[in-house]
Amino acid sequence: MARALARRLGFCYLDTGAMYRAVALAGLKRGVDWDRPEQLARLAEQVRIEVLGDRIVLDGEDVTETVRTAQVTAVTRFAADNPAVRRRLVAMQREYAAGRDIVTEGRDQGTVAFPDAQSKVFLTAGDRQRALRRLRDLEAQGEPATLDRVLADIRKRDAEDRTRPVGALMAAPEAVEVSTDGMSVDEVVDRLEAIVRRTAADRSGVDMSRQAIVQRPLASRVWYAISKPVVRWVATFAYGTRFTGQENVPLSGRLLVVANHQSHLDPPLVGCGFPRRLNYMARKDLFGFGPFRWLIQSFDAIPVDRHASPIAGVRETMRRLSRGEAVLMFPEGTRTPDGEIGTFMPGFAMIAVRSGAAVQPVAIEGAFDVWPRRNRFPWRGTIHIHFGPLIPVEEVQSLGVQNLFAETEKRIRRCHALLRSRPVFARRRRHPSLAASLAPRP
Repeated sequence: MARALARRLGFCYLDTGAMYRAVALAGLKRGVDWDRPEQLARLAEQVRIEVLGDRIVLDGEDVTETVRTAQVTAVTRFAADNPAVRRRLVAMQREYAAGRDIVTEGRDQGTVAFPDAQSKVFLTAGDRQRALRRLRDLEAQGEPATLDRVLADIRKRDAEDRTRPVGALMAAPEAVEVSTDGMSVDEVVDRLEAIVRRTAADRSGVDMSRQAIVQRPLASRVWYAISKPVVRWVATFAYGTRFTGQENVPLSGRLLVVANHQSHLDPPLVGCGFPRRLNYMARKDLFGFGPFRWLIQSFDAIPVDRHASPIAGVRETMRRLSRGEAVLMFPEGTRTPDGEIGTFMPGFAMIAVRSGAAVQPVAIEGAFDVWPRRNRFPWRGTIHIHFGPLIPVEEVQSLGVQNLFAETEKRIRRCHALLRSRPVFARRRRHPSLAASLAPRP
């Protein structure tokens, strides 16, 4: 449920239980004496535990499945009950969370690890309901078990968890208690998402379902609210612009939007169809033309100097992402000369990994035919913009820069090919010379 909620919000997910299991696994491998807690405490200081999305890496080895085995489960309590181990792992959890929006779960997350968390939820369920769920998990893993045995183990663990000297199971005073009896996973996640968004709105005065929680001047908010539907109306009636896949866009959290680049129309068209407020990266020389300078700044554009150093633009992009905003980038760096997708540059992948942002692939088709590079003005046509499947934060982190770069490019090209196969574009491209021979029209 926590993992699904993180995907829903576009946040990172932190499985703290897997971290304690990783320490226990290290103890098994090193043959520590479980009756001597100081040995396990020293080991916890020595091992390297990495959280890469939903994967757990111990000293460079992926142990995501191994830490869930019955053998590790049987000794995990020695790590969970060790005060020195808990101090070490809580410090690691806080380090992981620094500068990120995260969803985390564990007995002491709302009381010890993150006492200042914005939203806290205490999930409950009847012991029999939990036993049935655990039994299904064990059966899926191929481990033999009976309901009576699992139920007895859960009741024993409940008693132990509530009386632990450190990290005891308790609800934070401000936590919202949610009983999951009789609810499906999706129903629970819906409830949790509503709690998070309501809490965010209460604290900030801004509705998370509409835009990131960022306070801007009133004039800027009014201008954006008025201009966005106007641009969309023009896009729809002048260019027959269609938007699909908007359900793939998370309504909050850090988001790097990556699209192919066909024409000058791309930024405003993607922005007017985007379900939340969107920032743009744009060439610095576009900021020097009188009224146009004010216009481009009013739409949150970030100047990037491609001829000198883009560092200032990258820093500003990272800063806006850290505030939970969405930023649009065109990794081709310039408009296509022929309507085809050009060579991508990997800078966007580095920004996404370092900022802890999810990646939203976007495919644009038809904008080049409407306004090719050699034309001074746009012409009539049909444009289709598709928001592809999201690459969530945990997948971004697990992929790394190179694999994320390749995966994002692959998704954009796949979506772009799909758009071209649609009838409206297939009809136009029956005449291959059309796109290649477009000349300025009167």
